[in-house]
Amino acid sequence: MSIKSKYQIFVKYWFLRLLSYLKFTHQKSIFFYSLNGQYSDSPKAISEKLHELRPDIDIYWGFSDQLNISCPNYVHRIRFGSLKYYLRFIQADVW
Repeated sequence: MSIKSKYQIFVKYWFLRLLSYLKFTHQKSIFFYSLNGQYSDSPKAISEKLHELRPDIDIYWGFSDQLNISCPNYVHRIRFGSLKYYLRFIQADVW
């Protein structure tokens, strides 16, 4: 493992640790991340059923690069790796 990758891991660890102290919201939210860059499969079915049962819960979906993928209006799209991504990830009640 190179020094650069060790440094990146170190910085990410402490950044996420710092963000964990910022969990100040009490809203109910669910966070999904798409490994294949799509809104599909079981997480899609879960988010649709969850919205049907509990429309008051905010659903966030992290995408790698493609924010133009079609999702329902109730799904909040977030770019993977952005500051907003990490904030919502830490603040979510369920991942």
